[in-house]
Amino acid sequence: MDNLLVSVLMPVLNEERFVAQALDSILAQNYPNLEILVIDGGSKDRTCEIVRSYQQDDSRIRLIHNPGKWQVRALNIGLNEARGHIIMRVDGHAILEEGYIEHAVRHLMLENGVDNVGGVHQAVGLTPMGKAIAVAHGSPFAVPSLYRTSSRDTYVDSLFMGAWRRDLFERIGGWNEKFTVTEDYEHNYRIRQKGGKILLTTDMRSVYYCRNTLPQVWQQYSRYARGRVMMLRHYPKSLRIRQVVAPAFVAALLCGVVLSVFIEWVRYLWGSMVGLYLIAALVEALRLSRGDWGLLWRLPLVFATLHISWGVGFWRAVGESLLGEKNFS
Repeated sequence: MDNLLVSVLMPVLNEERFVAQALDSILAQNYPNLEILVIDGGSKDRTCEIVRSYQQDDSRIRLIHNPGKWQVRALNIGLNEARGHIIMRVDGHAILEEGYIEHAVRHLMLENGVDNVGGVHQAVGLTPMGKAIAVAHGSPFAVPSLYRTSSRDTYVDSLFMGAWRRDLFERIGGWNEKFTVTEDYEHNYRIRQKGGKILLTTDMRSVYYCRNTLPQVWQQYSRYARGRVMMLRHYPKSLRIRQVVAPAFVAALLCGVVLSVFIEWVRYLWGSMVGLYLIAALVEALRLSRGDWGLLWRLPLVFATLHISWGVGFWRAVGESLLGEKNFS
């Protein structure tokens, strides 16, 4: 199967800090038949310079301009330029472990009905708070995503990055450019609607450099929540209970603050809810920190930021949608 050409699509924007490591991890794979399409959305740093330096030594690398900036546009540009039988996405701040591409090809070609395959990934932070954010990403209490926490192969709704046979795109099309945040989830939903399967396998592993500050995490998860509301507008049946737990928690927090002023029993109920959340966050922080006091005090802050930013972002997007704001598709 190593005679099949694999086209790696790498959307980048200001990735000078990580793009060399990402390229090195692809070039170090034991799969020989590759082309690597780096699609740049107008980087203002040294990203393109670094990629060009790699091009001089390896003709399999191509640098392509993305006038649309967003990564969903980059993916479609890359898809149109790709020549491979297998299409694979690798982000500019992701590092592939050994055998990643070989395992992807094997699963796609040998397992019946698998239309998208991806692996588990480990988040890595570069600062003390970044390390706490990375640890939190591996917690089902913080982010209940199997591609971050699974220890076994399983079929999933969506996953990180991914690999596909080209004929899939001929059946369902490329990525929907209305979805500038959750383009992967929307694309995977269409795969499942057509009867396809999305396989998460522990054979494929990668490292992902995460955000390193709480404001960055707040912005990131607010955008994710906005994208999920947009997804629900277009595909109401795509709703999963885990997606509305944080919005329900935020709604209860805000309503409880208002109603507790007038109703005494609500005040006690609200206090109990907050207390239980803090206890759960502390217990999970104790489990994950393993005696690291720096992690212990940072993790509850990360949990709260993840949950509240998702909830606030969700309700803000719902409001914008109901008001019919022009910039909400």
